[in-house]
Amino acid sequence: MKQLWDQLRPSERRWVIIIGCIVFLVLNYFMVWPKFKQWKVNSKHIADARATIQKCQPEIAKEATYQKALATYESSGTKIPEADQVLNFQTFYQGRAVENGIQIQSDAIRPPRTNDFSVDQQTTLEVVGGEKNLVGFLYSLGSSASQMRVREMSLHAVEPNRYQLHASLTIVASYSYQKKPAGAAKPAAKPVVTQPAPAAPPANYYKSTTVYPLGSSNQPATPAAPAARGRTNAISSTNKPAMQKH
Repeated sequence: MKQLWDQLRPSERRWVIIIGCIVFLVLNYFMVWPKFKQWKVNSKHIADARATIQKCQPEIAKEATYQKALATYESSGTKIPEADQVLNFQTFYQGRAVENGIQIQSDAIRPPRTNDFSVDQQTTLEVVGGEKNLVGFLYSLGSSASQMRVREMSLHAVEPNRYQLHASLTIVASYSYQKKPAGAAKPAAKPVVTQPAPAAPPANYYKSTTVYPLGSSNQPATPAAPAARGRTNAISSTNKPAMQKH
């Protein structure tokens, strides 16, 4: 490179320097200078991120407290097998209805809802009863160990006497979610029975398909016919009758 530079004349060197400066400025104009506009935007993003960290730092410091509360919530609730939760749920609110003189006209069990901590069993009831009876029934639902509560309720008087109340209730009970252990054994897979491969046919099993030209001497010899058994039909020339001359 130095040798090429030494071979240039002074005027050529000046042109090379000028062209190099122009190329440098053009590259900066299209590739470097537009990025200067992003400096303020990136600085603002950094400042916002630092402010968010400072805001969340007090909550992060409470991690141990939250972990303790989480363990308490996970251990709370009634330890009832999943298969018996619906039966336990129905038995409880039906028993409280009988105790408080509430008549259940319809009972529609809804599909359960599951989260990370509990399984919510829910149903919609259509009940009829007196005012005191209905209040006592709603109050008695809170005595359940499964955190039973009324999520929705609509109320109106029953015609014509208006001494009875008709209520539509959506009752929810939370049961502890029993997670399956991570190392639960999986059912053993059925053994795969491998059938033996069929034996290969002998080398001379397939007939040759080579085509020989007519009259060629390379044709294989035709195997001799097997000898006939029993009485032969060949007539010896000595046994032929003599032809009579006329």
